[in-house]
Amino acid sequence: MRSQLPVLLAEKPAEFFSPVAADEVFLTVGGILVSASRVTEAHEILQESSVTMVRPPLVYYGNPLAFCDYRAEAEPYCEKFRASLMLHDQDAARPVVKYAFMHALTVRTQAAMRSAPLVRAMPLVAEAYEAMSRDFTYVTAMSKMATGILSKQHAWRLRSELHQAQNDAMIECAGHTFACDSLSACGTGSCRFAHGVFADITVPAAPGKILRPVNHVTGKMFAPDSGLADLEKLMPFSIVT
Repeated sequence: MRSQLPVLLAEKPAEFFSPVAADEVFLTVGGILVSASRVTEAHEILQESSVTMVRPPLVYYGNPLAFCDYRAEAEPYCEKFRASLMLHDQDAARPVVKYAFMHALTVRTQAAMRSAPLVRAMPLVAEAYEAMSRDFTYVTAMSKMATGILSKQHAWRLRSELHQAQNDAMIECAGHTFACDSLSACGTGSCRFAHGVFADITVPAAPGKILRPVNHVTGKMFAPDSGLADLEKLMPFSIVT
């Protein structure tokens, strides 16, 4: 019997690859298994809190991440935030761990939400594999479909890496006072903190909702996908056989 997977994907692709609700996506943060919605809630609690400590506000609002190992999650990003915050008032409180942990929550949640649709479709893989071993026409159809899926994954990855490059650049720039007049989005083109292939994206940033650091001469906001088309040209999708 031929697998119904191609038919289901053709007729109801959104059922498999549409975004999954945040309360249905689970990830382990600092040793605690929690839904993405509760991770987002924790980020919002910390963002609104005026204290520099992490655990007390989370305990107060009953968020399960109050009992996670937040220092372990924050550790990979601490140096970046410490370097940025130290450029401000040397005597001011520097909630490095809090900011680094909040950044870690954002990174972890975005990654979990991006992969959730594919994870949801994985139970069908065994069925598809068995069908492919018996039916050459099915193999051909699945190969074409797989190419399309890989192409979408490539586009999603590039978008994610572009957004991460923008975010990293704004963090690095936060403590500086030089006047920036770059027309490209933060982290791309002539931005001082653009690295690698992102420095080759020279298209002016499109208007949007991302606020530039305060040292930008225009202060104009830019769209997060600014330069994505150029990035796709610089890093085109290909299949290595």
